[in-house]
Parts: sequence; C-alpha cells; structure tokens
Amino acid sequence: MNDEVDGNKERSRRLYEEIFGQGNYAAADDLMTAGIVNHGPGSPPVLGTGGIKRQAALLRTAIPDLRATLNDQFGRHDRVVSRWTGSGTHSGPLMLPTGTVAATGHSISFDEIRIDRHAGGRIVESWWIPDRFTLWQQLGLLPAPPERPAGAGDAGNARAPGKRREASPVAYTGDAALPAVTGQMLGNALQGARPYTICILNACPSYQEPGPARESWVADLIWEHGKRNYALYLAGLMPIVCPVGDGSGTTGVSIFDADPDEVDRIMRQDPAVKAGLFTYQIHATQTFPESTLASASPAG
Repeated sequence: MNDEVDGNKERSRRLYEEIFGQGNYAAADDLMTAGIVNHGPGSPPVLGTGGIKRQAALLRTAIPDLRATLNDQFGRHDRVVSRWTGSGTHSGPLMLPTGTVAATGHSISFDEIRIDRHAGGRIVESWWIPDRFTLWQQLGLLPAPPERPAGAGDAGNARAPGKRREASPVAYTGDAALPAVTGQMLGNALQGARPYTICILNACPSYQEPGPARESWVADLIWEHGKRNYALYLAGLMPIVCPVGDGSGTTGVSIFDADPDEVDRIMRQDPAVKAGLFTYQIHATQTFPESTLASASPAG
C-alpha cells in the first residue's frame, strides 16, 4: 500500500512540475486518463486532459519563467492532496474571459490546492482550488490588500491569537470615489465566500441597564459574560463581537466562525444567558474570509 501511495504522490508532483513548471503539456496524457474528470470552483466538471493543457499554456504565455513549487503533500489510499505555489514574472499577455491583461513586468506568486484520485497508475479525477483572488490583485484587476503597518516586518505573518488583519478605510465622499466593481469581479469574489453564523443578543426582563441602579450581581455576570466573549474572540470562534448599548433591547451582535448548531451550544453555556439576563437569535450567513473591522487611528 505504501508503494502505491508513494507512486500516486510522485504522479501528482510530476503533474505540476512538468506541465506547468516545464511546459511539457504531453505529460498530461501520460499522467492522467483520457476521460479524467476535473472539478474547478464555480464551474461544471470538465472531461479530458485538454483543460489542464490550456490552463498551463495560458499561464506560461503570461509568465514564461513560471516555476511550480510543491509546498506540502500527503496521500492516503487513492487520494493525494498537494499545495503548490506558482511564481514568475508577468511578461506576456494573460487571456481571461473578461479580456486580455497586458504584461505588467510584476513578480507574480499564487497558490493552488489540488486533490487527485488515482486508479490503475493514472490520475482519474481531480479537484483544484486556485487562489485567483491573490493573482488578480497582483495583476491590478482587484484592489491591493491594505499595507502592513510600518515596522511590522516579516513577524507580521505570524499573528498572535485574536489579532486580525487591519483594514484602512477611506473617507466616503460619494459612490463615484468607490473602487469600480464589475459583475465578473463580484462573482469571482463570491466564490470565496464561506459560511458563518450571526448571533443577536437580546435583553430579558431581568436585565438591568448600566448605571447606579444596576445591582452588583448583574454587573458581575455581565463582566463574566464579557470575559467569555473575549476568550471566544481570541480562540477565533467569534472573530467579531459588538456590544450594543442604545437601550433598544438588543444588547449585542456577533459573528461566529462556526455552524449554527455549534453556536447554539456555545451560547447555551454563556453565564448571562444561563442566568436569564439575555436570550439570543441565531442566523446562518456567509461572507468573505478575512473581512475585518479597522483599528482606531492613532490620536494626533
């Protein structure tokens, strides 16, 4: 079994190194079956080896010095999972469904995760997930990510628990000043959306608003509730938590990186919920990963 898995891993490795890294498109016919089923994001399955040949030719036309680097790989039974990075210089035209992107001369780097199913010494089915968002940012087709604060250095790549990537909003002066977004851009971005859960916290009759009249036992429970919320934030389970104190009866809104059933289990253990100060509503939603709130600007 180990020899078979090792052979499968070698076949998946050659797929990228030879076809994409070396431009040996004929290798696809040696490594894959003629009727291979290819699953890409946002599109129906494609049969045959023609698709991967066209993809490799398209990228190598735009990035003639394209290098394919294997970052991580593991295999089990008939499946192999590989994580790749493609890199090089955008020195040729890149033909996309929305038009041709002229050479920019920029250094390009993008990732892809691929799962290959092997049978009879060939790859018979594949699922691939390319990081198109990062590629299109580097080509200028999407807004660039916010710059890292000065002095962050490479250590900024390793975030402390609970530390989220910061965004830098601009002042709103009208819709005309907003970035231009095409239907294609929105459709591509939505392919990267993933499920989250919104929780809306509401006050029960026993809840007491902040102020001199609030009893100490209520204040103590609210403090424990806040500490627990911060622990959930640091654990990455509740990346956004927003207390509400406008007297409306809604006392907080949070977004969980968990499914509704798990959020319900989490909320049932909240000390203020258990004490009857709060009740909650749960709503499944989806949004873009790494959506963030901006930090406060330094004073002065």
